[in-house]
Amino acid sequence: NITRLSGDAVVHLRKGKMWPLCDLQLFVAVEGECTKDGGQTVKLRGEISFEEITMDDRDDLQDRISVVGSGAEHDAWLRWLRREGKRPLVEFVQTFLDDLSKQASTAQKEAVAATQADASAARAAQQAKEAAAKMA
Repeated sequence: NITRLSGDAVVHLRKGKMWPLCDLQLFVAVEGECTKDGGQTVKLRGEISFEEITMDDRDDLQDRISVVGSGAEHDAWLRWLRREGKRPLVEFVQTFLDDLSKQASTAQKEAVAATQADASAARAAQQAKEAAAKMA
């Protein structure tokens, strides 16, 4: 469960180029359970957080993982969360950053195409004006 998501994500026009920018914080509550040797089920809770998500951090996201409680089961779960459990969240964040980058790239291409279309239309209008002047 996402317990908190905050920050900003924008596509910024700078020096004629679209730049995706974001500064986000994501906090996710995680729950699980394990079975002790005697068959007793132990409920596990914790949190995975990414306190600073930026475009520059895509391949090196800094996370913080904590669990509620103590004992061998909690320690094992913490190790699992650090090794494997966080992987789907990391992939989700990376996909979001990739999508934001693609949107900026698409917007850049559309802006260039619109500028070229405007320039072509302006040239065509100028040529029509010159042709009309010659006919007059």
